[in-house]
Amino acid sequence: TNWAFPSLLPYIWTGADFAVNTNWDNALNWSDTILGAPGVNNTAYFSGAYLKDCNINVPIACKGINIGLAYTGGTNTITQNAAMTIGVNGFEVRGGIFTGGNQAITNAGFFRQTGGSFTNTSGTHEITAQGSTIDTWIVSGGTHVPNGGIVKISSGVGLDAIVNNSAGRQLNHLELNTTGITSGTIFVDGDLTRTQGPTLNATISLKGNYIGAGGAGFSAGTGTIIFISTVANQNFNCLYAPNVEIIKGATTLIINTDINVGSNWKHTSGTITWNAHKVTFDTVNTSLITSGSFYDVEFNKIATTNVTIEKLCTISNDLTITSLANLNQSAWQQDIGPLNLRQIEVSGHYITNLNSWGGTITLIFKGATNKNISGTGKQGVAIEVDKTNASMSLLNHFDIFNTGHNLVIRNGGLDLSGFNLTVKNSFTVFGKLSLKGNETITVKNLTTPAITNPDFTISGTSSTIVYTNTNLAVVSNLSRTFYNLTLGASKIHEFATGAPNAITINGALASNYDGITGTRSVLRSELDASVDWKLTLVGTSTLSDKVDVKRSDASGGLGVLAVGSTNGGFNTNWVGLLL
Repeated sequence: TNWAFPSLLPYIWTGADFAVNTNWDNALNWSDTILGAPGVNNTAYFSGAYLKDCNINVPIACKGINIGLAYTGGTNTITQNAAMTIGVNGFEVRGGIFTGGNQAITNAGFFRQTGGSFTNTSGTHEITAQGSTIDTWIVSGGTHVPNGGIVKISSGVGLDAIVNNSAGRQLNHLELNTTGITSGTIFVDGDLTRTQGPTLNATISLKGNYIGAGGAGFSAGTGTIIFISTVANQNFNCLYAPNVEIIKGATTLIINTDINVGSNWKHTSGTITWNAHKVTFDTVNTSLITSGSFYDVEFNKIATTNVTIEKLCTISNDLTITSLANLNQSAWQQDIGPLNLRQIEVSGHYITNLNSWGGTITLIFKGATNKNISGTGKQGVAIEVDKTNASMSLLNHFDIFNTGHNLVIRNGGLDLSGFNLTVKNSFTVFGKLSLKGNETITVKNLTTPAITNPDFTISGTSSTIVYTNTNLAVVSNLSRTFYNLTLGASKIHEFATGAPNAITINGALASNYDGITGTRSVLRSELDASVDWKLTLVGTSTLSDKVDVKRSDASGGLGVLAVGSTNGGFNTNWVGLLL
């Protein structure tokens, strides 16, 4: 009794006046011709009862737009020819055809498409982040045409945004302008711009450029930026990313700024142009580098966080260790390959400022130019020098302090430069070791010569020992058996006396005196004692006139050719000394 049921709810599109026009602002085209078009407190409905086109001919402002599943058949097209402002009830597309223009769409609610055909505006479609319980933007069905426009996710109050689409319903450009967390799975054909939002939990497959200045903390989150264009180069211009994956076929990712990455890096295909820029792995998250070729790298994690190398990582310039717990190689997996391929190769300088760290990786110094090892920290992992006619030089004392960690000079050289060297496990010299002679070399807690320390090996078949500077050096304190031994110009070299301390040279005995700068290399018994020091030359002498020798008994080997060198007296089996 006394109930009234209107024949139609208001704000349903009927298009009843289509013979005149199908304009949005024509009240005769709406179910209630008195109320007319919906306003800011009303939602517009397009249903299967009225299959007529709609022309958004004037700027509109309504609470929401709902395009029903049954609004289909014929053209049934809603065409945007003016700016659209949509309120908190959002924009839902289940059927029909929406054709965007070039005007803005400003949406304070969600956008949801499960069917129909939606062509976005070629301008900016700005949508307000809806929080962590509802999708801000989701396209799960129908036909979705990005139309070259920008989808901008915004929030001035820190709301999170959930964004989901698929590879066939991708966005063109996406701008993230919310201070909240963005999550979801997103496919972007154009550019991704991060204006706000330090934490990114979304996985974003990107074909365009990665843009945005960002700010401190923008590398936080569990999300991944996946660079996927195999037909065009892409630019990495944003300063921050939580995780990075590169799948670019034969195209190039161009790095145009120093970048910070919070967690992981995976380089599957394509090339990277670094333009002399650095990547810093930061945040509290662990980092897994599956594979990578870098320019400069810095590890600046917290003191309890690990970095793991799964495949060979190459750094063409510098590596800096600022903070981390461990730098590890990944555990054995059959599809990854042998452990010796899970290392880091560094061709530039190496800087460590950390005193308490470790790991299972080996750092391998490569390259054909001389570089330095510097910093105030200790060395937490094993080291190998494998350079081409070049050396690493110490700029501070160097301490490989963890049990089980070795130092190997395989090719190229290591120049101690007057600084002390400590190796907790073993030290092996196959290549070149340069030193002043005043350094303390400690190997497995012993400072004894290589000949008496089983963990300190100077190869008698390939190594080169080079003395530099003008400090006095006691050669016998280093070893008694050498392959190549190069004496320093303007330098006194002393040798322990007696047969047990005899020096054996299997390769070349030389001096770096050039006849112009400085003076001849001086060879004496230790403390200039009046007792002979023994020398056995098995290889060759290239000394010519470059030494001043005294009390050397070389009778145990080949004659030592030193034509024009100074005879200090009491020498045996030296050939060509001046009287």
